[in-house]
Amino acid sequence: MKLPVLAALFTLTFAAAAAAAPGAEETCKALAARTQGEGPSMNLCTCTYKLADEVMDDDIKALLFQSWNDGIDRQEEADALRPRGRASKQFRKLERAVRKKCAPF
Repeated sequence: MKLPVLAALFTLTFAAAAAAAPGAEETCKALAARTQGEGPSMNLCTCTYKLADEVMDDDIKALLFQSWNDGIDRQEEADALRPRGRASKQFRKLERAVRKKCAPF
């Protein structure tokens, strides 16, 4: 009985974190300010953000967006999520989507 309750709580926690997280424009502005013009363009950043929002699971996407906002690399945290390899697969999927749909930027 405790397992389903914990799973539901875990899911709600990530959903609340995602809902409270800044949107694409705010996140990309924070990333641009931190990288001082050496990061992606605003158009590429917002396109990537929107694609990540579509193709990634909530827990992985929350770590990605949090990393963009505060500059802390969370790759190890993402790789530690179960099942193993899920984060890497989703990042590769995101990369392909960005090359395909955001290429003009």
